[in-house]
Amino acid sequence: MTTYTSTNELFRYTIDNETSYQITSEDYAIILASFNKWDSLVTQNERFTNTYTIDVSFSIASLGNGILGGAQVLTAYYFDTYTFGNSYTANGNIKMNESYMSYLRTSIRSDNQSALYHVLLHEIGHILGIGTYWNMNGSPVSSYSDNGVTKYYYTGENALREYKSYIPEISHTIIGLPIEDNGGSGTQNVHPEEGKEGTASSDNRYINGYFHPGLDNELMSGWMESFPSSTPLSRISLGFLEDMGFGVDYNQVDNFEINLEENYIKNIYNMSNWLDLSNNANTLKSSYVSGFVDIKGGNLRTRDSTDHLMIAGDASFNQKVYIGGDISWNPSNLANNSIPISAVDSLIETSTFDFTIEKKTLDNNTGDSVTTTTIAGGYYYKIGKFVYVTYPRLTIANLNSGTGCALHSVSLPFAAAQKSSGTCMGAGINGVLQGTEKNHGIPTLTCSQGASKINTEFLIHSEVNVYNPLLSVSGDYLDITFNYIAQ
Repeated sequence: MTTYTSTNELFRYTIDNETSYQITSEDYAIILASFNKWDSLVTQNERFTNTYTIDVSFSIASLGNGILGGAQVLTAYYFDTYTFGNSYTANGNIKMNESYMSYLRTSIRSDNQSALYHVLLHEIGHILGIGTYWNMNGSPVSSYSDNGVTKYYYTGENALREYKSYIPEISHTIIGLPIEDNGGSGTQNVHPEEGKEGTASSDNRYINGYFHPGLDNELMSGWMESFPSSTPLSRISLGFLEDMGFGVDYNQVDNFEINLEENYIKNIYNMSNWLDLSNNANTLKSSYVSGFVDIKGGNLRTRDSTDHLMIAGDASFNQKVYIGGDISWNPSNLANNSIPISAVDSLIETSTFDFTIEKKTLDNNTGDSVTTTTIAGGYYYKIGKFVYVTYPRLTIANLNSGTGCALHSVSLPFAAAQKSSGTCMGAGINGVLQGTEKNHGIPTLTCSQGASKINTEFLIHSEVNVYNPLLSVSGDYLDITFNYIAQ
């Protein structure tokens, strides 16, 4: 019996005929081409110190109706332990059904290759280990329950990566490649899921609630499509072999695609579903999101001080917003009192500072202080340029004694206005422009005026706004609470 060898000696094979079928020269050429194809795609595991060759007995036999052919691994080499990733076929056999040989040889498919060529590629794929080694210890196969029926999916790194690459629209929902659950003992559990194939198989595999499509006409699925469809050898099949430890050449695969229904893609491809997946938590580095983002039961945060969350449109918050830094905005876009005290005073952090209260007489225009008292313990709350200031109940000596006394200014650790004009503070409590200095935080307010201006908006300016001061004069005490937008 003649022995044949593939181009790179990955395969050594013999051809036997147990039937009356007459093997033609074209048959020999197709058999050789199929072995050479795999030989050009696959290289031996680097642990083999000598040339690794698989011995294959090819024969034509009488098989059952509807069976094109079959393959069987007889013995295997292994490194260390007989487990997945350590085991490689030593020899096996391939049998083709005599009833279909002529038909398969003469049926030329859309890639200009015969159906016989594709069937042989499929069987040699099994000889290499695709499907054949999936029940071995250490194989990347996981089980799940589908309505009480145990089914399986493949999770090997390389094949799964390539599977996802054909379905990028839903890849974030994919946890494995479904293994065939139909077709009987020769097909079930030893092929990747076919998908829709008449009454024999359905494209209805849902794992963890998400659709995992079948491979349809891919070379290593369990059914060959009707003439004249091609049977492409995809990157997925090479991924199966790379998971076993073979070297593979992804550049020589055929064109292949997995078609998905557009409605399913639209339903599943949204940010909310993507963020539901634990593998995606804390991994979004930079992205543009168009439409609606729904975040429930978690946090949306930037990790570094230099990061920014930029929103071009409106943002609505139904719960509290915690901000460790500043929020910047264009103050000219803020309507008067659009951020009330009640909306912010419990949401922001406090800081202490010292401030100085100066007591001056009305006729002292030189700026000399009559008395200066520094009091610690004031609090201010700040979000960006929005400052909410609270003065505690302070004792200001002799504020109400004598005539013509005035609280001329309060100097804070931030400037109330940074304008050069002497009237930058706008209208004072009497509606008259106040000639305060640019660093003064409050225009002149006499003792008698303060008592009658409780809860009065006393300062309006196109560039500086102070809202709703609470002025209360009682004895020697003055309480002032106001919020302020600095320009």
